[in-house]
Amino acid sequence: MVNRVKEVLGIAKPVIQGAMAFTSLSPLVSAVSNAGGLGVLGLGYMPKDASIAEINKTKKLTEKPFAINAIMQEGIVQQADEVLTATKPPVVYADAMRLNGALCQKYFPRWHKLGMKIIVKASYLADAVTAEKAGADLVVVKG
Repeated sequence: MVNRVKEVLGIAKPVIQGAMAFTSLSPLVSAVSNAGGLGVLGLGYMPKDASIAEINKTKKLTEKPFAINAIMQEGIVQQADEVLTATKPPVVYADAMRLNGALCQKYFPRWHKLGMKIIVKASYLADAVTAEKAGADLVVVKG
């Protein structure tokens, strides 16, 4: 069965594992990705060096696509950008309580140029619209 989620992300099953801070780490993420879904590393507040180490562990455990969450909040997204630029994961899982359009406009094109797909986890209709305008490849609406 073909669907947009599988097609965009290059995965076998349209399953995206949630990013749980300090819980969604390389063993879980690689297991989800190896099973055909998209594993998501929950690294939002993790220190930079620890984040890079966790991404490298994941790359050793799977050759399948996986994502890194990036909290789209001023003061936090800058570190995520440094980690994403250094490691170039296949997918960015962008999240925020209220999506900042200026940050999306700044970072999404940069991450696309590095070859990453961008999923936005939207809390509000306005966030989904902002994500679409900024060039997100997929939008997940949370309830």
